[in-house]
Amino acid sequence: MLIDFNKYKINDNYYGGMAGSKLGIDYNNEKWFLKFPKSTSSMRGDDLASYTNSPVTEYIGSKIYKILGYEVQDVLLGYRDNKIVVACRDFCYEKNVKLIKYEEIRNMYMSNVEIDEEFDDSPRGKTNLNRILLHLDNNPAFLKIKESKSRFWECAIIDGLINNNDRNAGNWGIISYQDGRSELAPIYDNGASFYDKITVDKVINIRKNSNFEKNILNINTSYEYNKQSLTYEKLLNLDNKDKDEAIKKVVPIIKDNLDNIIEFIDSIPEEDNNIKILDKTISKLYIDSLIIRFNKLLLPKYNELIK
Repeated sequence: MLIDFNKYKINDNYYGGMAGSKLGIDYNNEKWFLKFPKSTSSMRGDDLASYTNSPVTEYIGSKIYKILGYEVQDVLLGYRDNKIVVACRDFCYEKNVKLIKYEEIRNMYMSNVEIDEEFDDSPRGKTNLNRILLHLDNNPAFLKIKESKSRFWECAIIDGLINNNDRNAGNWGIISYQDGRSELAPIYDNGASFYDKITVDKVINIRKNSNFEKNILNINTSYEYNKQSLTYEKLLNLDNKDKDEAIKKVVPIIKDNLDNIIEFIDSIPEEDNNIKILDKTISKLYIDSLIIRFNKLLLPKYNELIK
């Protein structure tokens, strides 16, 4: 299961971002980078694991997108220096392209749109959905790529399903070719999926709570809209035709692949090479939460839309 990345050469490529330490390596004559688990010592919350399990949740989240048929960054699970890591293929190096993140795209001037302070991101770390929708409708970078709007909404729906509540301005965008062409970047940076900081004891306590199902459903998204933080349920019920079309497209795909997703998560071993990967108590929570959100939120909304 786990790949031993200790034997692979470190390269000089630098990889930024907020989600823990990263290390560039040469793997099978390609450029990859390793993401290490991040300490939770400075994070708020009770009963947090000492380190996030984001390498595993990134692996799971990315593979789920792959199962659903999306172009996603290639990922592998392994270890280095006795730590579990997720290896991510450097798709920019592979394609000789430049990644332009949304945080850069949203600074492009649009002659017909005035962006003022009300469209700034929340100080609480939420990304302003009003501003994203303005850019999807008016920004030349997105208008050149006809599927920009549908991809955004499809990702928002799937991110909610897998509880990826950190699709911020820095982890989606487009790739630009030297000849002027551009296309959507592969879906990447899925480490906040499911519950990447949870412990077995916390799972046990959560399941004892009489509001277990309610808590599974009442999750936050990455976004705020009209200065209000959006839960997943509120996002699904926004008055937006593009979002509705995305639901009508995505839900049948998820339904057809739900058993494959469950089988995939369940197949991940608890440990390998004496390195802990994913306790069955936690993986069972991942599976149950995904099923509950699909059956209680996504499927009813889909049925409402196709009447």
